[in-house]
Parts: sequence; structure tokens; C-alpha cells
Amino acid sequence: MCLSDQTPIRYSLPSPMTLSRRHFFALASASTASVILASPLKEVFAKKALGKSFRAKGFGSLQPDPNQLLDLPAGFSYKVLSRTGDTMSDSNLVPGRPDGMGAFPAPGGNTVLVRNHELSPHQLDKHGLVAVEYIKYDPMCLGG
Repeated sequence: MCLSDQTPIRYSLPSPMTLSRRHFFALASASTASVILASPLKEVFAKKALGKSFRAKGFGSLQPDPNQLLDLPAGFSYKVLSRTGDTMSDSNLVPGRPDGMGAFPAPGGNTVLVRNHELSPHQLDKHGLVAVEYIKYDPMCLGG
């Protein structure tokens, strides 16, 4: 761009910031957690300023799990859906490093559970690549 006979003004764009999906979600999670945690802390500091004690309301003490997987308070329970390395109904192995999950309603009162796993290329060799015939993984495409 030139203004009359003056020297041209050169614009340079800042270098694009690279932000991986994992880093984005880490930042978003940290931001969300800060907002969520700030509200209860306000009550703690207000009570302390007034000289009152603050005791968190809990669910009771943890009860030892006979399976030694997850200790929970009395009245709570869990169910293991699968473990890394288990064989799934489609003969593929359950991969490790799950980092996201969603549940969706399905016909007949069933639920479809979808899990995402962060696998590196060498882990794909170990667990195999899960794909249906009409949907193929493209290693050259960003994000798979």
C-alpha cells in the first residue's frame, strides 16, 4: 500500500499459532475448571473472613472395593464396560488411552457408547486399525 509518493507500507501477518486438538481441549478444560471452582471458593473465603468454619459436605468415607479397582462411598456402584486389550464384539481389541466418550440413544431402548482413544502410530500396529469398508483412515489427512 502506498500513500502518495511515500515509501510503501508493508504489512506482515503474525505467524500462525499451532494448536493441537489435545492442547486446545486442555486449555478449554482448565478455563472451565477455573470458572467452576471460583464460585465455591468465594463461599469459603467469605466464611473465613467472618470467622466461621467451613466444612465440605461429602458423600461419606470411601469403602474398600473387593476388586481393588475403584473405592466409592457407601451406596455408589460402578460397572466395568471393557478393559484395554479385551476383544470387542467385532473381534477388534479395545485400545488403551481413552480420552473422550459419548452415549447416544439407539432403537429398542439401547444405548450406543462411542469412545475416542489417543493412539500413536506404533499403538495402531499393536491394536489394529478399526475401520468399516466404506470409511477408511487417511494417514495423509490432518486429524485422520
